[in-house]
Amino acid sequence: FELTPTIQEIAFLAPVGDVLGPYVDEGEFRITKILDRKPLPDSVRASHILVRVQTREQYLAAVSLLDSLRNLVETGQGRFDSLAMKFSQDPGSAIKGGDLGFTTPGKMVKPFNDAIFFQMKEGDLKMVLSQFGVHLILLNEAAYSSNTMGVHLATIGETIIPGDEVTNGLFDFAQTIIQENRTLDALEQALSKDGRYSLQVVGNLFENTY
Repeated sequence: FELTPTIQEIAFLAPVGDVLGPYVDEGEFRITKILDRKPLPDSVRASHILVRVQTREQYLAAVSLLDSLRNLVETGQGRFDSLAMKFSQDPGSAIKGGDLGFTTPGKMVKPFNDAIFFQMKEGDLKMVLSQFGVHLILLNEAAYSSNTMGVHLATIGETIIPGDEVTNGLFDFAQTIIQENRTLDALEQALSKDGRYSLQVVGNLFENTY
């Protein structure tokens, strides 16, 4: 995804492993760790074997199965496409041997996207968990043309919420300014004089509207 201006420049200059912040960005206090930085493929072609899970027991069984399948592929005892056709629970790709075709950054769910663009190289196998289940991924091809640099970040954020003192102060201000300025013109002038606030008019309201 596109980085916000607050973090964009320093994320590409600071050493990998550095922790940035705390800083304020998009209404949050944030700290960010730079996990990796490298040329980003413009597109990759990946295949996967998906096992859907809903419980911890199903998750453990899926990991055991996919680990066995990975071992078969790595030792040459099985072909990834054949195993995908037999075991994958993604019918759209299973029929094609697990092939998902070419994709660009940000089009897949985050764990899948991070794996194929940041954590894998051509020929690698990797297991990841997403909202769809457990995937065994094979990275078939990675295409580089624009030499775009990518940075892999981990961020912790906490929304900035005004405290009671600020909230109550604003409420008191609103009540006072409305009571002292009983017409729309007077209210507009008072807000304009203060300089910190603007008046927004809501449509579809009439004299008798409750």
